[in-house]
This record gives sequence, C-alpha cells and structure tokens, in this order.
Amino acid sequence: MVVKTTRHVGLLTGVNLLLLLLTCLAQQTVAEECQDPWQPDNPRTCCDDLFYENLAGSLATNIKRLQSTAAKQLKVCGQTILTPALIQAYNGLQVYIPTHTDSEISTYINNNFTFCTPTPVLITGYYEPTVPASLSKTKQFPTPLYTMPQGRRLQRFKSSRKTIETSNILQGDELVFLEDPFTAFTIHIQGSAILTFADGSKRQIHYQGSNGHPYTSVGRVLIDQNIIRREEMSMQAIKDYTETNPKKTAELLQNNARFIYFTMDKPNHEPESPTGSFNIPLTPNRSIALDPDLYPQGLLFHLQGTLPVTTLKQHKERAPFHRREFSRFMLNQDSGSAIKGRSRVDLFMGRGRIAEIMAGEMQENGCLRVLLPK
Repeated sequence: MVVKTTRHVGLLTGVNLLLLLLTCLAQQTVAEECQDPWQPDNPRTCCDDLFYENLAGSLATNIKRLQSTAAKQLKVCGQTILTPALIQAYNGLQVYIPTHTDSEISTYINNNFTFCTPTPVLITGYYEPTVPASLSKTKQFPTPLYTMPQGRRLQRFKSSRKTIETSNILQGDELVFLEDPFTAFTIHIQGSAILTFADGSKRQIHYQGSNGHPYTSVGRVLIDQNIIRREEMSMQAIKDYTETNPKKTAELLQNNARFIYFTMDKPNHEPESPTGSFNIPLTPNRSIALDPDLYPQGLLFHLQGTLPVTTLKQHKERAPFHRREFSRFMLNQDSGSAIKGRSRVDLFMGRGRIAEIMAGEMQENGCLRVLLPK
C-alpha cells in the first residue's frame, strides 16, 4: 500500500494485492468468518503451498532487523511478548527449515507456536513495476516523477496532486520522465520501480516521502460515477479507461490528492528487492503489509486464501482468471496508507509482468493468523 517503504510509503503505502487503487472497494467483500483451524494434519490449512521456499531467508533478514532494535514489549492478541522471545523462536524455526521435510516443519511449528484467533481479511496485492524512462523530458517521455524540494522550496511539497500537476511549483525538482501519467500514477501507488533507459541501463527509484494528503481510490471514483461496474473493476480496467479517455485522465487521477516523491539509485547500482517500511528488503510472496497500529512489524503470520492465476498468453487473449487456494507463512514487513484495520492484507508479489497482472486482479477473501511463541 509500495511500491510500499511506507511504500507504500515505502512501498505505497509503502503499498497493491490489488494495487492500492482498489482498496476502498474491499470492506464489503471480506468473508464473515475464517475456515478450518490451523492443524498440522489438516491439508487445507497446514503446511505451505510454496514448500517453505524463501521462508528461512526471509526469517533470517527479519531476525537481524529485530536484533538491531532495542528490546521492547509488543502487545499482540491480548498478550504481551518481548522481542528477544520472538527472536529466539524465529531463529529456531529458521535453523530447522533447511534440514527437515514439510511435514516435520509443520509439526515443529505446531509444537512451538500458538496461533491466535483467526481474522477474516481481504487480500490485495502490490508489485514493483519495471518501466522505460528518460533523464530528460522528450516527446516520448513527457511525464515527470519528482524528488522532494529542498531549502526555501520545501513547503511546496505539501501541495495537492492537482496543484502540483497544473502549475510549475516543482519545476527544477524533476527526477526522471515517464511515458504517460498513468504509469507515473502506478509508481506513486507502488512506491518503487525499476527504470530502464535507452542505453540499456537500469536504475531503481525508491519512496522518499509524500505530501501528507489522504489517499483516495480512483477505482472507487469510477464506480461511483457508474463508469466501471464494481464486479468489473481491476487495475487493467482503470488503465483501459485512461487509454481510451486520455483527456479525462488527469482529472480522474487528481481525485487522489496524495502525491509521492522519490529518490534514485546511482548508475550501475544493481537493483535489489524494494525495501518495506520495516527497513528490510521485501521477499516476494512472503512479505505482507498490515496496519502498523494494530500489528507490530516483524511478526510471523499464516495467511490462507485464494490467488488469481493466469499466463501471459491467457492474459493477452483476455481469458478469465482461475483461482487456486493457497496456505503459507508470511512476515509483516511493510505498511500502506490504504492498508488500515484488521481486515486488510497487502501481499508483495515481486516484479515482472505476471506479478503486475496478478496484483492488479488480486482482491480475495482470506484468513490471517498471528503466530506467537509458546
């Protein structure tokens, strides 16, 4: 809800499982209750549909981050737990995973962790875009991304999106130029991107800050204006609208007053996985964004739900998505301005075209469980 960061703010916020544009559509579709309880012998909820791939590495990074912070008490599920206890439990699991079978790992988790009462959630997705760009304004690349103004110009960063885009108050603070406003808006939502240049080089941009204005879903705007039906809403539907109505695109996007500023890596810096608001690199399909006011960052979760599945060929042919169930362990490593309340989860899906397509379609009911050491 980043790309996150406070994606999301750090990647968005920073941010989406449907790019954050669709966040406001979610609340009425959240399941009323979760399904079966987590048990190591329950094939629907146990185990990990990714066969625990990347979980040990993500845990190791998470542990280092927890170790770098002062010990503190965390209040979770009505309980109080010290971070050293979390570190010890996570380290035990991280060491156990590489040398044991899936069933043994599931049993280990059941014996060493307690699952809090499950929470019904709406799952959306976010990703890191890869887009062409230019360091100078050209006919092909007319749309700027900005870095935060400095010195006497600093107060200008608080202006609304409409004010910034319809005036020259940020002239001189352009960071890079993109092909069109919708691409720029998408990067504002995601909070991070890989930029490709004509000479073949690549550079990564990161969330720097925002103007502090609230986030507004343009997907909700299109639904309220009866332009796109709710059941047909997706990131692709919004993109299609902007392409067929270019003169109305700016007005539509300016409904979201929130504006994001970026920094860019130096040339020849190899792009890494984007950093979430927990200040560690995100792991595709393992890192999630939750409301930090309700869930302390760095916690281990189990998430169960469904995923939209497609191929590039099927997407090009506009074939309908099919859904498959998933059940896996996640780490809360990001946040997002649109990810608020207990019923919202944003799943980082990585980078690439498939990640983009799935994130744009992702709006699924699921079940979230917090794991605490016994």
